[in-house]
Amino acid sequence: MEERKIISNRVEDALNSLDGIQKASPGPFFYTRVMARMEAEPQNLWESVTAFLTRPYVIASVISFILLLNATAIFRSDADESLSQQSDISMVDEYKIASTSFYDYSNSEP
Repeated sequence: MEERKIISNRVEDALNSLDGIQKASPGPFFYTRVMARMEAEPQNLWESVTAFLTRPYVIASVISFILLLNATAIFRSDADESLSQQSDISMVDEYKIASTSFYDYSNSEP
């Protein structure tokens, strides 16, 4: 019996909480904004691509990627310079051919 009374009180409380409810009203200029959006032309491919690329996080990530590539290229080129100088010297030594002259000036006999 006591349990039914508790349930009944909860139902009454729930129904009484609905007494102050009013009809929802849209914000100012709601109809105008809805009509403007409905009449707007859909974006074409280039407009949507441009809208995506001009977002700040896209621009920031592209600039950071370019700076990272530049830093990598600079640090790798410093390390490669010493290796390239050594390889140039070894290549010159490897392909060094004793140049011989076909003209022997000391022996002038035919």
